[in-house]
Amino acid sequence: MKIILIALLLAGMPTFVLCQTKNDRNDKIVQELMRLEGDWITAAMQQDKAWLERFFADELTVSHPGVGMVKNKAQEIADTIDPANTPDLMTLGEMKVTVAGSVAIVTGEAYETGGGTHLADRERGYLFTDTFIFRDGRWQLLASHSSRLPQKTNPRIYRIAEMSAEQIKNLDREKTVVILPGGILEQHGPFLPSFTDGFWNEQVTKELAEAIVARPGWNALIFPTIPLGNSGANDVGSKFSFPGTYVVRFETLRSIFMDLAGELGEQRFKWIFVVHGHGAPNHVRALDQAGDYFRDIYGGRMVNLTGLLPVISHWDGKKSDEERKEDGLPIHSGMDETSMMLAVRPDLVSPNHKQAKPFAGETMEDLIKISRSKDWPGYFGSPRLARVEQYSNGWKLAKKEAIDLAMKILDGLDHRTILRFGDEMKKSPPDVALDKASLRHEHIIKQKQSRWMRQRRIK
Repeated sequence: MKIILIALLLAGMPTFVLCQTKNDRNDKIVQELMRLEGDWITAAMQQDKAWLERFFADELTVSHPGVGMVKNKAQEIADTIDPANTPDLMTLGEMKVTVAGSVAIVTGEAYETGGGTHLADRERGYLFTDTFIFRDGRWQLLASHSSRLPQKTNPRIYRIAEMSAEQIKNLDREKTVVILPGGILEQHGPFLPSFTDGFWNEQVTKELAEAIVARPGWNALIFPTIPLGNSGANDVGSKFSFPGTYVVRFETLRSIFMDLAGELGEQRFKWIFVVHGHGAPNHVRALDQAGDYFRDIYGGRMVNLTGLLPVISHWDGKKSDEERKEDGLPIHSGMDETSMMLAVRPDLVSPNHKQAKPFAGETMEDLIKISRSKDWPGYFGSPRLARVEQYSNGWKLAKKEAIDLAMKILDGLDHRTILRFGDEMKKSPPDVALDKASLRHEHIIKQKQSRWMRQRRIK
């Protein structure tokens, strides 16, 4: 049973609070422990027994609530690599790292959902303390202890799929925010899953809902994730059919969200946030236009949060000069996005990313040329540079920016004063050309469908 061990390993979006250090050496130790946390995640999800053997000290002791025993190294490894014990989702709360010479202690909260048929509660939280020791030139886990936290529930976060018509009707329209999460199915090369964008959007949705209900009297109403988007990164090289990418046309995406806007508007909802981050300008414009429709026709606010320029700008994380040169223009599956997945869903990141060949360019014209080559694997940049802590330098900041802007909008900020990515990209000639090429391809698809319907006399 790896209840808390996996809670640490399968962490979603860890927040590290670094204790005050006396010198640069301690700062480097903290960074090393953060890197090890990421490697630990990967090893556990891949049942990498050899890695765990090296990472766990021979004297390891582990105590979990409800187990009734203190486990040793062999017992903990056996439970860690047992797939039957793996939760469906894990997230970490705030953590504190304390360094004292050759010993380091990490404390914090961890949460897990699902998995482990022997566990009665689907959602569980733990308070943990991990002790590390440095010897033979590396850090090892010496001890891990955890205790259960009281079950956390918030009755004002609603999932519409689980609600009756009467329950929905009784929601206060003035203080209920509808959240429409999405996730394009888009190839992300050989190292990341097709739903990569969606996994991040779902994390943003979760924390956005929590921020909304922290406001007195407010409710969050979450829709199921919509797995439809427009224009995959493979469009950059005019490779409109690419394994892993399953998109809908621009007009279709816009219509879907306009239809939802209409349904919600007719039911007098006034606040809608779309969380559907994906970097294709046409995709973003489709969602923006649906939001403009909702405002003009129903007088409410429907904001494509993850299409706002201050949010997307953070996807380009802080890097050293050497890293920036190797990663190039970061638009798809490179250092930053792979780092995000190492933090959010490390179990879905191929370990082969560490040996990935860079496919980087300084300009959009460079990337177009790269992606048109026969050997382009589906990513740009340098995934091999990815590390868990880079998430805090980029995509995690984007998440925070999205939530901060949402709170300001609820407080009265006119979202029309915020620059939108889709609008700004109209100033980039190569992007404009790519968007037009994608729309021309979509027109061919539409004509094919129309011809078939006419042949079948379908109106």
